[in-house]
Parts: sequence; C-alpha cells; structure tokens
Amino acid sequence: MPVRVRRGKGPGSPSIDRRLGRVDLVRQVPARGPVDDRSHALLFRGTVSHMTFRPTIRSQQDLEDAWRRLVGPLGFSGHDIWMMLIAADDRPFPHLTQIEEAVEPPPPEDLAGFAEMVAELRTEFAPGGRVAFLRSRPGSGGLTADDKAWAEALYDVGRLAGVPTEVVHRACDTDLVPVPMDDVLPDTAA
Repeated sequence: MPVRVRRGKGPGSPSIDRRLGRVDLVRQVPARGPVDDRSHALLFRGTVSHMTFRPTIRSQQDLEDAWRRLVGPLGFSGHDIWMMLIAADDRPFPHLTQIEEAVEPPPPEDLAGFAEMVAELRTEFAPGGRVAFLRSRPGSGGLTADDKAWAEALYDVGRLAGVPTEVVHRACDTDLVPVPMDDVLPDTAA
C-alpha cells in the first residue's frame, strides 16, 4: 500500500498516516523549544487487517455474531479498540481497524481528532454507512468503569463524526457483551 498522508484542516488538526497496514493519527502541537517550530503528538496507533468474512449486519444480534467470529476465541493480552465500517448495503468494509494499547479512554480534547479520522474513513470506504466499535481487554467479565468510559467516548466519536454508530461491544477473556448507550450515559431523570 502506498504511503498516504492526509492533512487536517487547520493548525492542531489531526492527520492520518497510512503505511503498510498501519494507521497513525497524529496532531501537530507547538514545540516547546527553539530548535523546531512544530512537533507531532501521536493520538492513536493501529493496524488495518483484511477480512474475508463479510456478513450482512441488519440487527444487533447480527453485529454481535460478527464480532464473535472476528475476535474469537476469547482471551486477550492487551487493551484494544476494534472498528468496523459497515457500508450502506449492510455489509462490512473488508478491513478491520485495530487501535492498540487503548488502556485508558482518550481525553475529551482528543475525541475530535478520532472523530475526524472516522468521518474520513467512512467517506472514503463506506459512503452512507455506519461504524461499529468493540473494546477488547484481558480479565474477567462484568463492565468496568474503563469499559463504560470507553463506550461513552466511542459513542461521542460517532456523534462528533456525524456517523451512525452501532451498539458498542466489549470483549474480555470470558465474554463478549453489548454496552448500550443507556448504560453509559449519565442518568438525567430526577
């Protein structure tokens, strides 16, 4: 795959650098010293994997079944975010994006850069489609505070990108479960 670098739209905007199956999302930040007039901060690093499995995803159960096949068997050594673009014909784009070392959710100021990447990838590879996310981590079942914070951040990314977002899922060593938006948003009912 040739090197393609997409520049963001203005100072501090992220750019996407794709090389040999890697996706790096970087943001220019001001340098702190007199030697260089700008620097780059890595926001997310991931890999893009080709997949031959292309199911039709029309329901939450279809999506859960697809995730089970794509990330199974359960058992994870690291904390990753998986992103699947689903085209307007309800079939996934044949590549998964894996964001590695995603232990802690990103700070709110980095969500806009992540959202810009999602919007660009959707426009280029799945126009009119939607996005699905899964968080994988080692450990036992049950939703942790980080699982819920990641799900909230991923729903925010979809909202900021203007991309319809499927129910976020979480996989660990013992189970794979949906994390509905209602389970992660603050309860505003009084």
